[in-house]
Amino acid sequence: LGYFLNEDKAYLVLEYCENGDLRQYIQNMKNAGTEISDAKAFELIKQVTLALNQLHMNGIIHGGYIKPENILLTEDFQIKLSDFGLTRKLQEGREYTTNHGGTSCYLAPELLHGQSASGKRMQTIAADIWSFGIMLFELLAQKHPFFGSNDIDLSPLEIYNRIIGEEPAELPDHYSKNLKQLINLMLQKCTYYFLYII
Repeated sequence: LGYFLNEDKAYLVLEYCENGDLRQYIQNMKNAGTEISDAKAFELIKQVTLALNQLHMNGIIHGGYIKPENILLTEDFQIKLSDFGLTRKLQEGREYTTNHGGTSCYLAPELLHGQSASGKRMQTIAADIWSFGIMLFELLAQKHPFFGSNDIDLSPLEIYNRIIGEEPAELPDHYSKNLKQLINLMLQKCTYYFLYII
């Protein structure tokens, strides 16, 4: 909405999101013993997809990873994608960047495992899709697809081994076939798999 300077500090003025972030929303559902409906999940998917599509069509990779803490919710369940600190603009004619960061349990397999001929890991928009799939799984199952609630302090090696070597957990049975198929597609362990949904 704006900014202002005060002495040697700059401040950004942002829209207030009354419902906090998606992590808090998931925790509130867990505490209440409720789950998100298919319809509400698809509404969130649509909104996040539109935000990511805007970035990707302009050659931008979010890079900080699409995770519950980076999805802010307004009072009427409108999402605001946040945390652009690791965002990367792709060079003209390139579909990847070798500069990446992010939260390890949201890292795409190709960033944990694969390397290019130059020895550098290549991050594409597929990494955003992967982390989006992880986030959606968490929204529906209220847990990470590769880690349980007891897996609090896993080493980087254990995170690597689980994401690279294991299949994601199954979603609860009552969710629709369409939701399950969508998340399965998003969590494909293939560097060159791209998913566009509108």
